[in-house]
Amino acid sequence: MAKRRIIFTIASLAPGGAEMVLTRLVNALDPERFAITVRVLDKGGALEERLAANIRLEHILCSADYYAGGWKRFIYRMKSALLFRLPPCLSYLLFLRGKADVEIAFCENAPVRLISGSRQKSRKVTWLHCNPVQLPFAKNLFRNAEAVRKAYRRFDEICCVSQGTLEAFRSLYGADLPLRVVYNPIDAAEIRALAAAGVPEATAPKEGFTLIALGRLHPVKRFDRLLLACARLKAEGIPFQCLIVGEGECRWALEKQRESLCLMEQAELPGYSTNPYPLLAAADLFVCTSDTEGFSTAATEALTLGVPVLTTDNGGGMHELLDGYDCGRICPNTDEGFAEELLRLLRNPEQIQWMRANACKRAEAFNAAQTISEISRIIEGSI
Repeated sequence: MAKRRIIFTIASLAPGGAEMVLTRLVNALDPERFAITVRVLDKGGALEERLAANIRLEHILCSADYYAGGWKRFIYRMKSALLFRLPPCLSYLLFLRGKADVEIAFCENAPVRLISGSRQKSRKVTWLHCNPVQLPFAKNLFRNAEAVRKAYRRFDEICCVSQGTLEAFRSLYGADLPLRVVYNPIDAAEIRALAAAGVPEATAPKEGFTLIALGRLHPVKRFDRLLLACARLKAEGIPFQCLIVGEGECRWALEKQRESLCLMEQAELPGYSTNPYPLLAAADLFVCTSDTEGFSTAATEALTLGVPVLTTDNGGGMHELLDGYDCGRICPNTDEGFAEELLRLLRNPEQIQWMRANACKRAEAFNAAQTISEISRIIEGSI
């Protein structure tokens, strides 16, 4: 039987939650059933190197051309303008190649707009990773709500990473679209094996509590809020170490804030890590300070390693993940609310130990094989 031709489209494979999920997903799909292509709008993300050998990789743009200047920058600007300003059907005809049985827009905005322009007789699926109430779609791609609805009507399945994300989308764009919840696949065995690799001495935990945050250094992640809370901990005389593992456009601002708050000894920004799991496993508490999330993969990975979670109430499926399991705490989505709950937990370390035991129990529910099987059937249209 011929393999089904699947093309995933995503903005980039720079390190991030949705990007990591895609990498794991395509690597886990059965290569005997699917011929998989990953189409990346912007070349150069670090996760490109982590795709399995059977995955075909395509690029549309290369931001390195913009920074090269000269005629390369001119061509990049022209392609970018045509790609995102022409009607989707024309952009698709000009820039997207390859026959497909299934086309998947794996994140919001540009991939959705482009695949909505496809006139192939393919099955069309998209993933919704962000809460559209808290993080609206790009206005330069969709003029209004009707433009969003028109694009999403072109899809046979809209997979939302949490119930909260689904409900937010439905409240804005109506209940007549084919929405379903599909949780991100979490391979607990792989994560635990990677965690067993050990903690590098340079970033080994020091005395006191160890806090850890993982993610792209992006404004929506609100790592500035975490540093403000760290300053409060220091003022209260609580010994701690805070690791913010990731890279992004906010690095310079966070470095300056760390210096101005006199946290050079307590807070570290070690950068992007291909394997952050030894550090995560060694932490006492995983913290998520985001203004908004779709579903925090990093929080789920923390629970997999028995690390309890403190998170803001950011609409990212945290209630689905934590409510009723006593393996984490959800605090108000404010600077003061986060700092107060962090202080309360560190003053009561027995609560952290109790949550750690429950985190291990919660992790037993994560089944990557079951999720991959469900996604395979969604791709094939059998459910």
